[in-house]
Amino acid sequence: ASTSDYVTIAQAKELGADQTRDTRVAGAIVPDTVAWSTRELHLTFEIEDETGKLPISYHGPQPDMLVDAVEAVVIGRYDPVEGVFEAEELLMKCPSKYEEKK
Repeated sequence: ASTSDYVTIAQAKELGADQTRDTRVAGAIVPDTVAWSTRELHLTFEIEDETGKLPISYHGPQPDMLVDAVEAVVIGRYDPVEGVFEAEELLMKCPSKYEEKK
């Protein structure tokens, strides 16, 4: 029961307050939206897919591949009141690590 299926950004927003478990959303990181607070260990950014954009809020250590990442998978819950996805886990995808070897 701890696993979650991927949903689109639109689906995550539709779930809203009715979420009974964590949701997993993947999307491209929107350029120039990443903000990192060293003091508060707080990361904010936006992701997007074909269904829209989603603001992300994450409290915790900075992900290792944040600088090179082009895509993120976020696991958590959407807060419809704040309009922000509260991520409990982050996975950053860097394209160079996943390219096929020639």
